[in-house]
Parts: sequence; C-alpha cells; structure tokens
Amino acid sequence: MKQLFLMLFTAIIAFSVNLSQSKSQVMISTGQTITQNFDAIGVDTAAILPSGWKVDKQTTVRLVGTYAAALLKTARRAGNSMSSTASNGIYNFGAGDPATATDRAVGFISSGSATKSGNLYVMLQNNGSDNINTFTISYDVEKYRNGTNAAGYTLQMYYSPDGTTWTKADSNFATTFAGADTANNGFTSAPGLTLSVTAKTLNLNIAPGSNLYLAWNYSVTTGSTTSSAKALGIDNISIQAANVPIPNDATLSSITTSLGILNPVFDPTILNYTVALPYGTTATPTVTATPNNASAGVTINPALNVTSSTIADRTTSIVVVSQDLSQTKTYTVVFSVPATASNNDTLSSLTCNIAPLSPVFNDTILYYTATLPYGTTTTPTVIAIAAYPFATVTIIPASDVTSTDSLLRTTAVKVVAENGTDSLIYKVQFNPSTLTVIDVANVAALRAGLIDGTVYRLTGEAVLTFKQIYRNQKFVQDNTAALLIDDLNNVLSTPYSIGDGITNLTGTISLLNNMLQFTPLVDAGAATSTGNVVVAQNKTVSQIVANDQAKLIKIINTTFSNATGNFAINQNYNLVDPTGTIVFRTNFINADYIGTPVPTYTANITGLFIQYVNTKQITARFATDIEHYTGISQNNNEDFTFDAYPNPSNGNINFSFNLNKSQTIIFNIKDISGKEIYSSTNHLDAGTQIITWNGSENVESGIYFYTVSLNNEVKSGKLIVTK
Repeated sequence: MKQLFLMLFTAIIAFSVNLSQSKSQVMISTGQTITQNFDAIGVDTAAILPSGWKVDKQTTVRLVGTYAAALLKTARRAGNSMSSTASNGIYNFGAGDPATATDRAVGFISSGSATKSGNLYVMLQNNGSDNINTFTISYDVEKYRNGTNAAGYTLQMYYSPDGTTWTKADSNFATTFAGADTANNGFTSAPGLTLSVTAKTLNLNIAPGSNLYLAWNYSVTTGSTTSSAKALGIDNISIQAANVPIPNDATLSSITTSLGILNPVFDPTILNYTVALPYGTTATPTVTATPNNASAGVTINPALNVTSSTIADRTTSIVVVSQDLSQTKTYTVVFSVPATASNNDTLSSLTCNIAPLSPVFNDTILYYTATLPYGTTTTPTVIAIAAYPFATVTIIPASDVTSTDSLLRTTAVKVVAENGTDSLIYKVQFNPSTLTVIDVANVAALRAGLIDGTVYRLTGEAVLTFKQIYRNQKFVQDNTAALLIDDLNNVLSTPYSIGDGITNLTGTISLLNNMLQFTPLVDAGAATSTGNVVVAQNKTVSQIVANDQAKLIKIINTTFSNATGNFAINQNYNLVDPTGTIVFRTNFINADYIGTPVPTYTANITGLFIQYVNTKQITARFATDIEHYTGISQNNNEDFTFDAYPNPSNGNINFSFNLNKSQTIIFNIKDISGKEIYSSTNHLDAGTQIITWNGSENVESGIYFYTVSLNNEVKSGKLIVTK
C-alpha cells in the first residue's frame, strides 16, 4: 500500500511539472535581452527543455506544427562521431562526448519517413508596459553529421501570434547547408561546422500582455526526399526586444515610366499624374516607383488597357504603405493615346553650351547666331528639345567654326513631327569672336599692358619655371621679366614641364593684391622648346622690387628668425639677410619640403617672388631650393665674382664668372678623400662666362671641394651632390 501511494504521488508531481511547463512562457520587455544556450538541459537522452521551449517532429517536409501540441523534451543524444546509421528524431547534441559535454544544442536528423522535418519553438510574452516593435535575433546553427542528400538542408525561422498560424521570416533567418556531402558521417570533433545568424531584425508589433511564438524549422531545402540527412542543432539564441520609432512615411521619392513623360513633374506631395503616349501605343508602359523610406511597402497595379475610353482602365495605381502600417497613399498615373499622330514639328528649347543665342529662343524663329569666345576651334554642343515628346530631333553639327564660309559654321536642327510628314529646320550660325588682340614681344611688354580686359598675345617665348595643381598656376620668365599665370579653368590644357618654352600665350592681365597675374583665354599648344634653364638672379632682400614679381631669384646668406617646428602649408616665416627681412611663404601646397624642419642654419634660398599687397614674399619650389650657406658660395674681388649653382645638385653644376677683364682661370674639384676628379685651365674673356662641370654620370652622391685660382689668389668651396 505504501509503495502504491509513493508511485501515485510521483505521478502527480510529474504531471504537475509537465502541466506547469506546457503553460509557461518566456517573459520579455523593451530593452531586455533573453538568451538560451541549452547547456542547462544536461546530458540525458530525454532532456527536458527550458521553460517556454518546445520541440516536435513532423512527417511532412518543411511543416511547422503547433506550439500547443509540441513536446517538452528530446528523445536522443549525439555528439562526436555521430553514426552514419543514427536514428531519426529530436536530439540533445553535445559539443564533444555526448555523455559528458557541457556545451549542448537542440536539433534534428530526418529519415525517409518517420521524421521529415523538426521544429524548435519558444513562446514569448511581452510583460512590459510598452509595445515591442523590433526584435534583434542571433543564433548558431551547428552541423553534427554530414549527409549525401543532394537537396541540402535549411533551418528557417517562422513567427506566429498564436503558435498555430505561421509566417516565414525573411531570408536573413534562413540558414542553408547546400548540396550533398561525400558521406553520411559524423565529426571526430563535433560540431563540424557552425553558421551564425547575427543581429538580424524582425519587425513585429507586440502589445503589452501579448504573445509572440518563434519556430526554427529543420528540413530538406527542396523536394521531399529526406533520407541521407544532415544533422543540425540550434544553439546560443539571443533575442533582444526594443521599441524603436518606425517611420510612418508613405510617400514616394520618384515615379518613372518607360514611355512618355509625367505631367506634372514628379513631386512627392502630388498624387495624380498623366502621361501622353505616342500614337498607336497599345502596351502598358512599365511604371517604377521608389519609396522615400526604403522599408515602406509599394504595390504597383498596372493599367489594364491604355487605349480604353474608361479612365480606370488606363490608370496605373501605386499603393504605398508606411513601415509602421499606419499610413497609406495611392499615386495614380493615367495614360492617354491620341486618336491621330501629332503634326507638331517645333522645338520647346534650343541652347548652346558655350555662348548665348541671338535672338532669344522662340519656337517660331528658325535662324540664330552665336558669337564664340576668342580662340574657339571646336564646334559647340547644341541642345534641342522637341515641343512634342514623340517628334524626332536630328542635330547636324557645324563642320568648321573657324571657316570663312558661314554654311560650314552652321549647326542645323531638323524636327520631324510624329506624323512623319511635317518638319522644320532650325539653324545656329557660329561667328568668330570680335575681340581685338594686341601682340607683345616679351613678358616685360605684357606686364606693361592694361588691366581693363584687353587681350594680349605674347609672341615671344617664355620659359616655365614652376607649376602647381592649385588653380593650375604656372610661372613663366624670359630675359625681360616674369609672370604668374592663374588658370582656374585649365585653359592651358597642354601638359608642360619645367624648362619648356611657351609661345603665343593669349589672355588678359589683372591685379590681385598688387600681384600681376595673367588669365589665358586659349590653349597655347605644344611647347616650342624644351630643356631650357632659367638661372636664379642673385638679389639681396633690399634689392627686390615690384618688377621682380614671379621671377626666380636667389637670396644669399639668410636665416629664418625664430626657426622652430616644421614647414606647414600657407604659413609665413620671416627670412632675414644682412639688408632686411622678407616673408618666406609656403604657398605651394605640394612642395616636398612641407613637413620638414624649418632650417636653423644659415641658408641660400632660391624661390619665386610673390607680392601680397605691400608685403614681399618668396616661395621655394623644392627642397633643393634651400641650400646650406658656406660663406663662399659667391666669391668676390675687384677683378671678378663667381657663383656655383645649383648647390646641392645632381652633379651638373654651373660656375658663373663675371670678369672685369680677360683672365686665365685654373679650376679643379676633389672628392672628400682629396683625390682630384676634375681639373681645367680656361682663358675667359671679360664679362659673364660659365664653366659647366658635368659630374652626373661619373661621381657618386657626396661632398666635393673646388678651388679657383686667379692671379695667385685661391678661393675654395664645398659642393653637395645628391642623386
């Protein structure tokens, strides 16, 4: 009797536990995250699932059952080396030895008949005071056995408000193990493969006190053959609830049609449009609509018959439902097909891309002229739009806008009406510029010109001393003066290199902050010479004047006052020589010395003179324009002066002598070890003479020393060669 009572009591307790678990749910509210890794179910074959979680197996592929009828526990277990003959059903998987592994997962393996799909369920209840409208869900799908079933296997998530009627979640929640494996075998170390779903969003509105059911369905991906299956488990589930503001925007950002033009022009606030179609159209054009909020729903209902006399039959409707489902807007496009072909052969607009038309366009005026900018040689683009959208427009460009024959300078625009019979021809005649161009022979004459818009052409050659990307600026110089070219529109499109000679520069001059600059109007064409060398003119600070603007000059024996830090873009640094102070301005944004230390040593500075209002400025072009001053780079006595440049150099160095009378010069160069590598004796005439040492091919980078002997006087100096 006592034994019977004990058995009855145990049965009642078990029934109570099962009843309690069958009615339990997992509580969740906004801002809360629930997780489940199934480790707590233990290692038993018949492991009881956590509260609110259930499982079942179905004899139909890809079938989700009901939460109410589902089971509370697993029926089998597996882990490492799962058998190729493992029984079908619901599994308690262990990541390792199935009898001892603490990392558990719940899953399934199908067979030919008994288990064709399996489901893991959870019942969630919103126990908070706010609606939940967004769930962020993550989980792992683990593979415990290979399968040779060619259809592959998929774990697909579903959701339901009642645990009975299910909706498939989007493709973010479908995890597929595609194709056939080579055998139906397990893994020595299970699971053999894990695919993760990470932080995917499910937008559902769950009111306080309401339920949401989720189901993960395991089954063959396609077809109905479920033998030779892959075994899959579900693990590490995370579900985060939130109340995220969901847009209620039900407007469109665009409507387009494959034929015809919307009338009026699309506006999100305008719901109704018409589109006139070509004569003879019978097929309904394709309408494309883009929602302003990409997550809004859009349904397009094409017109039934664009030739119908009933407006409803000729109307394509576009229904937009906001993401939060609270707003709906319907846009309409009504098509119409004319009974006869149009005879409209006029234009609605006619324009030229580089010059205005004269007279102003009027659809009844057929002849126009356009005066071209000075130097134009290519035919401008003419744009013509037909007044009736289905008329045909053909543009025949002018063949030669530089010709004296006006017919060759004329672009014709032929408009043929939709009926194919009526037509008109509009014409645009291009005429050359009426500007007067004044020729000047050299840069000094150009600098002396007027700044009133007069166009000048420099017939002489000027040599490019520097260029930079900023405003396409270039500096040019001849033996009379120098000039800054400011070419914002890249009119001088021909590529030039430093040392190139440029002829026929044509444009205007102007002043900007007291700096004279030249604005080109036409491209000057190919360089007329190359490899020219412009020697920097030695100047003291006090000797630099306004006429030196844009010149390449060299200031000897200078120091940077308060020299600290590195050179930065568009900064001023005071540069001092024995005669005064000038601003060293870092105007050249791509200069290679930007970011390098400001010299603390005495230096020789080569650069371009730029005037800013009344401030003298010099800007070095390159790091090699900043040289160490040795105290003997320029030598003077009553009979001669000489200078060595560039220094540092690549081995090509010019020694410039200015002699009061004819003299004999003995000149030699030694390396740092004292070995003589160059020697010459030269009888030089009075005036400026240059001796060039070409050591670029036979000397290495390093320091060398030169001596110059004249009338028993010896001068020496240091040369720096860098390659």
